[in-house]
Amino acid sequence: GTLMGRKSVEAYLEELYTAAAEPAGWTTVAALLADAVEAQTSVIWTPTERGVEVLSHGGFTPDSDAPYVQYYHALDVWTLTAMRCPKLEAILGPELVSEAELVRSEFYADFACPLGMHHIAGAIAPLPGQKRGGVFSVAVHRPANTPPFDENDRRQITELLPHIQRAIQLYLRVRDLEFRAQSGFAALEAMPYGVVVASRTGDVLFANSKAEGLASHSDGLVLGKRGVGLSAANPLEAQTLRRLVHDAASGGAGGAMKLTRLSNGTALAVLVSPLPLPYRD
Repeated sequence: GTLMGRKSVEAYLEELYTAAAEPAGWTTVAALLADAVEAQTSVIWTPTERGVEVLSHGGFTPDSDAPYVQYYHALDVWTLTAMRCPKLEAILGPELVSEAELVRSEFYADFACPLGMHHIAGAIAPLPGQKRGGVFSVAVHRPANTPPFDENDRRQITELLPHIQRAIQLYLRVRDLEFRAQSGFAALEAMPYGVVVASRTGDVLFANSKAEGLASHSDGLVLGKRGVGLSAANPLEAQTLRRLVHDAASGGAGGAMKLTRLSNGTALAVLVSPLPLPYRD
């Protein structure tokens, strides 16, 4: 192999860190790595409590992940050897398992060989700060009828490993934050009463379906009508509601009030309260 040129390295790193911020971008990361070292297939994964999670792969069919995740990862002779000493340095296949031992294994005969995974290079590397077994795996593969990976490939992969490590850390962090946000919105959506998150100016940032239902006829509560954001059908009550929202978003305690339902004269009870400090506005 030949070492990746500096411009190619920079292009790969740009893709890598873009993927960390945009989880959908991870689908291309392993494929780009395979292209960089003229490999046929590639995979990046992390351990989970139940096995492994494939973060990205290149050159495989979409249904190749499941057999590995569900069964063959436990028989992967390359990984089982490399897991004994995780390090941020690429390893070539013959340093892990002899060819004779490899071709005798169930993993090779039933999984790796049919997929053209004969030559391998990669690493089991530490992944600090993660509750996922503390490591990640990067591997690239070539079929038996192609040249094995060499020292140039090792240096190239080793050069990229610290960047892949940091990108995975960022990706998992971003994904965790997104999951927490989605969980929070799901909890708000499940509440039996209307919930609205608004800015200090009344712009509606979130409203659950119960709140949208209450506001659907502009009967008491108003959400976004004529660009006014969170408001009330009764002008005097709308003024009070805007004042409470502005107060809560400006460091105050907010407060409670009633909104008159114009259709039948009954009232909606409204409680306005601030979010925690980082989201106070």
